[in-house]
Amino acid sequence: MCIIFEDSFSFWFCRIRNNNDLDLLALNLLTFPRMPFSVDRPDVPQWTPRPIGNHPAKPNAWNRFRTMAASVLTSAVAFLAPVAAAPVNVLTSHNDNARLGINTNETQLTRAVVGSSTFGKVFSYPVDGYVYAQPLILTGVNVPGRGTVDLVFVVTQHDSVYAFDANDPSSPNGGLVWQVSFINPSAGITTLTSGEVGSGDIVPEIGITATPVIDAAAGVIYVEAKTKEPGSKYVHRLHAMDVRTGAEMPNSPVVITASVKGVGDGTDGRGNVPFNALRQMARSGL
Repeated sequence: MCIIFEDSFSFWFCRIRNNNDLDLLALNLLTFPRMPFSVDRPDVPQWTPRPIGNHPAKPNAWNRFRTMAASVLTSAVAFLAPVAAAPVNVLTSHNDNARLGINTNETQLTRAVVGSSTFGKVFSYPVDGYVYAQPLILTGVNVPGRGTVDLVFVVTQHDSVYAFDANDPSSPNGGLVWQVSFINPSAGITTLTSGEVGSGDIVPEIGITATPVIDAAAGVIYVEAKTKEPGSKYVHRLHAMDVRTGAEMPNSPVVITASVKGVGDGTDGRGNVPFNALRQMARSGL
C-alpha cells in the first residue's frame, strides 16, 4: 500500500516494500501545506501555532491536537496493509462525502508490520507550485498510448493539474501522464497574488485550492480554478476533464456566477449581492 505525503513542490511516495499490489490511499488528514507533518520527531521541522487576528496562539491546545493527531494517524495507518487486495480509489477529499479519511475495507495492517525495514520513501514527482489540495487516486485507467495505468492526480496553486503514473516514475515522460495549466501569462491570464486578496494563509499565489472530485464511472475529474484576467477581472471556473487525457469535456469549463437579493456588504446598488470572484474562495474539497 502507499501513503502520499505532500511538501512544497514534490510528492513523496511511500509504500510497504516487497508488495506487488500497490493499492493507494492519499492520506492528507494530518499534513500541512509546505511542511510535512510529524509527531515527536526532533529531526523534522514541526508546524507551530501562530496568532490569528486578535486571537493568540494556544500552544496547549496545539499540544492536545498533536496528541489527538498522533492517535488518529496511528489509527489511519492501521488501515493500510501490505497484502494483496482490491485496488482502492480515492475520489474525493478525505475519501468519502462524510470526510472520514479512512479505508474501511482494510483489515491486515498492524504496527508490527510497519517499520524502517518495510516502509519508506520510494520516489517523488516535481510540481510547479504549492499544493493545498489532497491528491486523488483512480486505478485501472485506460490511457491512450500507455494502456492500463493507476493515476494520482495533483493540483497546484499555480493553476496546474497533473496526472502521474502512481506506480512507476520511470515510465514514459518521467511518470507524467498529462499536465494542464489554466494560466497564460502572455495573454494576461495569471494566478492571483496573496496580497490581492489579503491572504496570509495561502501564499504566495492563489490558483487551485480545493481538492477536486472524480466521477469514476464517467471518467471525469472536476476541478475549480481561480484566475486573474485582463482588466483586473477575477474568474472562478469549474472544469470537467477527461481523466485519461486532461481534455475538457463538452460544455466545460463553466464560469461560476451567482447573485442573491439583498442590500448588504457587496451590494450592486440595485438590490442584489453578486458573487465576488476576488473575495470568494472554494471549499477545501469539491
